[in-house]
Amino acid sequence: MDSLQTPVQQSAKTQSTTIQSMPAQPALTAKKSVVIAGSGFGGLRVAEKLRKNCGEAIEIVVIDSADCHTFVPALYSVATGETSAQAVCEPLSVIYIRKGIKYIQEKIVDIDVKKKIVSTKKDKRLNKNNKAANTIPYDFLVLALGSEVNFYDIKGIQKNAFALKTKENAAAIYEHLQDVITSMANKDKQLHRLVILGGGVTGVELACELKDHLDNVCRQNSIPREKFSVMIIQALEHLVPGFPANVQKFCEHYMAEHGIELRLNSPVVQAKNQLLVLKSGEIIKADTVIWAGGIKANKLLNKIKIEQDDYGIKVNSYLQSVSDQNIYAVGDCMNYSDQKTGKRALKTAQNALMQAVIVAENINRAANEKNIFKSYKPKETPVLISLGKKMGLFVWKSFWFRGYWMMKMKDYIEKEYMWKIRL
Repeated sequence: MDSLQTPVQQSAKTQSTTIQSMPAQPALTAKKSVVIAGSGFGGLRVAEKLRKNCGEAIEIVVIDSADCHTFVPALYSVATGETSAQAVCEPLSVIYIRKGIKYIQEKIVDIDVKKKIVSTKKDKRLNKNNKAANTIPYDFLVLALGSEVNFYDIKGIQKNAFALKTKENAAAIYEHLQDVITSMANKDKQLHRLVILGGGVTGVELACELKDHLDNVCRQNSIPREKFSVMIIQALEHLVPGFPANVQKFCEHYMAEHGIELRLNSPVVQAKNQLLVLKSGEIIKADTVIWAGGIKANKLLNKIKIEQDDYGIKVNSYLQSVSDQNIYAVGDCMNYSDQKTGKRALKTAQNALMQAVIVAENINRAANEKNIFKSYKPKETPVLISLGKKMGLFVWKSFWFRGYWMMKMKDYIEKEYMWKIRL
């Protein structure tokens, strides 16, 4: 699953919402505390909107163990060195000082929904004295815990493959690539195969960026290009599942035409000693393996005693936990299904941003003792996909466009997002 897609900015007027009534909540007479657990796309946007809508009327506390807010959809470019980590990361302490919001850089170790307390502890590297956990009380809790890499229990994958979920992951891949390129430049002719496992948007973008990067490096350093090959292994029948068939076919044709090896409908069952074993029994040599095969809800959810399933925390149309109306959830850690269609909200950055606007508005309404709340309805938003430095795709429902300017549009939107959070 590729939840990490470019957020196409939309104004509040374009949010797909309906006004509904809900049972009255207790009147909020005193200053209330909102704790936001997580500061990815959804968590940061909730904090921004609450501060803008409520001013100092509500105390906002953001908790995240990370030191920066990362534009995760661009990490594939950081991994190849085409984009610097600084370009896609901004220190959370700096962001929240600017916005006048309290930020605690600690790891959440427990959430007691009965006592309405979040327990945190400093990272081991920062907690040299091994101090006991801190407790932060809340009146409203926003769960924006995000997701983590899902290796699907495939034997040997976690040990033998790089992940691409954090800036640290991207830095590790980049350092490895530099070592590989240096080594190959000094060796006799031989093949180094780089294999990306997973053919969703993340895998496709990484493969194309990696291919372009190797083209440039080999040309600039007089290294024979045939020393390197890039391959995608996809368990499903097509690349970018969930997109229109003609988009899938174009991606497959374009990548194959530009020298990227494709192995479709080929689930991997084991990784060992620079070898990948396919379900068919075939064994593929893989000198470098990068996992882009999917994500799962944050494991911290297992400690939270509210209704949830494999897709995340179950929420109602107001994005409240179905178990506790004082708990909201956004992004990858929540599970919302349309009551009429049964369709689940996709776990994308675009949806997390839209959900955050609804959550902030509903908390604001509760704080002002209003019983009219906004409902969330997933809205299909445009997606931009980069296929290297010369090609991009714009996809919206069944419509799609391709070309150089689609790639430039994606690049512009990424830069605009980072520019705005730095204001």
